[in-house]
Amino acid sequence: MKMHLDSLLSLTAGVLAILIMILYLTIPESASAEYAYTIEVAFEFCFLPLCLGAIVLNRPIRQFVARHRNNPYNALIMGIAGIILVAIPLASPAAVYLSPFMKGLLSVCWILGSLSLALCAFLIAAKISNVFSGLLCLAASVILFCGLAEIFYFLTDQYQDTYVQNNEKSKYVRNGQAQAELVLKKYDKWLYPEKPKHPSGAAAHREDYKNRPLFDVRYVFDDKNRRTMPPVSEKPGADILLFGCSYTFGYGLENEQTWAWKLSRDLGPDWKITNYGFSAYGAQEMLDMLEDGFVDRPSAPFREALFLAISAHLHRPTGLFDMFSSRYVLRDGIAVRDGVITESPYYLLNSLPRMLNGSQAFREVSGRLNRYFQKTKRDHFLKIYLSLIEQSARILKEKYNTPLTVLVWPDLDEIIPTLEKMGISAFVMRKILPEWDDPHGSNYHIVKNSEFHPNDLATGEIAAGLAAYLRELRKERSQ
Repeated sequence: MKMHLDSLLSLTAGVLAILIMILYLTIPESASAEYAYTIEVAFEFCFLPLCLGAIVLNRPIRQFVARHRNNPYNALIMGIAGIILVAIPLASPAAVYLSPFMKGLLSVCWILGSLSLALCAFLIAAKISNVFSGLLCLAASVILFCGLAEIFYFLTDQYQDTYVQNNEKSKYVRNGQAQAELVLKKYDKWLYPEKPKHPSGAAAHREDYKNRPLFDVRYVFDDKNRRTMPPVSEKPGADILLFGCSYTFGYGLENEQTWAWKLSRDLGPDWKITNYGFSAYGAQEMLDMLEDGFVDRPSAPFREALFLAISAHLHRPTGLFDMFSSRYVLRDGIAVRDGVITESPYYLLNSLPRMLNGSQAFREVSGRLNRYFQKTKRDHFLKIYLSLIEQSARILKEKYNTPLTVLVWPDLDEIIPTLEKMGISAFVMRKILPEWDDPHGSNYHIVKNSEFHPNDLATGEIAAGLAAYLRELRKERSQ
């Protein structure tokens, strides 16, 4: 049987696509890094074009379209099916709160819906012979490509999908020791956790990883919506303010496992430690809290503020981070508040995954663009970040009579010389966590190479190192 060139090319592209997919899905754990990298690159850059080529060049598909183009019901059925399938994820609960199985179903709806709509557009285009035929074919090709991209990312292991927040099944909720949800309260242009209404003052946080419990903890808050700390003496001799993000708050850790609690325990009841850190915070929340009078003024003879600075903070004040907070821009070299994050020109990147709920392809597009801007505008974001720290240090000194020490995480060592020029003390966290950014994965992570928040081992090292630093600092100032 004579095979046409286009059919031969279509078959070749299809076979290569299937072969690459099989090689990608069966990469053995014992494979060398070079082999794994080669297959991953081939899959990422070749699979979609080969699939698209196999479909476009496939003679039976083109013949199917030609044979059914005169039946108006085919296009109608495909169109209605596509609309219904796409409407399912748009009307479903947020995918981030669903199980991996339900997330997969939403992705399948996007795949089938895209393919149905693309076929509908091709059938309509085959019936007309004007300029709109070409436009419909172009639109159908774009929709088809989106469907293929959805297949690609559906087959690719998206590690974010293996993490599921499952607070309702927490042992603390089942035992009546905590409520299932932590409520965030709006204060002007930023959010803070509201003390749980449960009698224990606690909210549960359980997270499952690949259908296994990753952690199941309680966050216990005081009357001022801060994580509780060990008791201190009536008139402590030292007052320490802590600022930062989830690393400071203690994401995934019991109160007693956070480095703030351990620091207070190591220093003793003469040291009062107050933790103003919270998940997703950055330098802008520290400045906002200080400007808005949200921070208690230290009263002890020795006082110090500690801000834990990590690289992930840099883009948070600009709009490249999906949390309601103040937005800052740089004017004359100084970061100034300019509305809220939702008014940022970058906000669409964060909105895409929510608008197209469950679509892994558009989530990937949003994430890649977000990372692109983070990388290309890093120097600009760094200037905003350092300005926020400098303004916070000035307010702490002038209004709170409290010096600021920036705890520089290993991924942000580059800011140390600038902090020194500003006259702001810098504590190099790499000294106490030298293996944090080990390329093979760190034992300080909650889950090696995946969940990068500090674990119980890391917080113990942090508390021990900072306790020694603060004791020495107090000794120096008392002389």
